[in-house]
Amino acid sequence: MGYSSVSDVRVLTGISADVLSDSEVESLIVYSDQQIDDDLGSFSTPVPIRIRNLSTLLTAIKVFSRPDLRFRLGQTGLTEQDLEKNLELEDYETVKSILLTVSQGYYKRLKASSHAYVKREKYERFIMEASAETLAKVISRLAVLAQKKVYLIWTRCENLVDPTSKGA
Repeated sequence: MGYSSVSDVRVLTGISADVLSDSEVESLIVYSDQQIDDDLGSFSTPVPIRIRNLSTLLTAIKVFSRPDLRFRLGQTGLTEQDLEKNLELEDYETVKSILLTVSQGYYKRLKASSHAYVKREKYERFIMEASAETLAKVISRLAVLAQKKVYLIWTRCENLVDPTSKGA
């Protein structure tokens, strides 16, 4: 059993079983939970709510990072009203509460602010007043921020032998 549930992920992403099966979502949850275990250590039942929320958020990021599921609201013909129809008011509050637990270093990027720093109060107000479309954009930005940046992974290779040299 993962830290989060398939229903938690479906609430956050708005993705139905027609688009992604329960077993596919569960495999993404396992992957997210393994990342949490590697970074923070494993947690026993009952799982702290912050860990459950983190697992749900990481899984949602993985869902939106899939090449076959990347979309923009305007390109799919979905409207804000369609999204609001699929999510109930309490679901919006769940999404917003999860986004409020994000590290302060992400505030500026998630808000897409031109200011050098975004204070917590301004970020909280932005999230609490956000429409369905804005929340979708925030989750999409978070997905990009969570991806591994290959160009940032670098190692020093002083002891490697050059295969083109005659001494090799």
